Amino acid sequence: MMTLSPDTQVIYNFLEQNQWSVEAAAENTEFCDIVKSVPFTDVQNFSEVIKLRGKSFILVPFYLLWINLNTGTSPHLFAAWFSIAVEMGATGDHGNAIVAYQNALAMNGGLYQASVNLGLQYEQIGQVDAALGIWSQSLQSDDARTMLLNHLGRVREHLKQYEEAEAKLFASLLTAMKPLMALQGADGAV
Repeated sequence: MMTLSPDTQVIYNFLEQNQWSVEAAAENTEFCDIVKSVPFTDVQNFSEVIKLRGKSFILVPFYLLWINLNTGTSPHLFAAWFSIAVEMGATGDHGNAIVAYQNALAMNGGLYQASVNLGLQYEQIGQVDAALGIWSQSLQSDDARTMLLNHLGRVREHLKQYEEAEAKLFASLLTAMKPLMALQGADGAV
């Protein structure tokens, strides 16, 4: 069973005393100070406990409060926006999920999971061209992927991390082989 950290237990108690209203609890300075001080890993654990206890409806306002209190100070704001987007998408609030995924990507453009989910949200509302556009923009070229994998493999090999090096170099070969495999017909002939 998941347990709460001492700070997130205090947050939980504040919310329970305020009938699970994040807005009401946020009027308390002590509550806000604790929310601001909680690392995002504790926020994630808190959200899992909240879900298990059937209180998921507080997650979006809680994440928004955490973001507002930590803007400019936390490197994990993108993850909070991603979490908001997941919650919104799960409840069918596709429009707001799209905005939240866009915020996550604005803060961390390499978060491919946000690109995947953003495209899925667009697809859900019938904007298939927007989904295809997001996914196309997120792809690296095979040449770029091969080069990056080669460097990862080379440095891992230099560090004598042979299993990791082999995995990266093998992935590089597979990426480089894709055009050849695509040319090969069903009968095995090129």
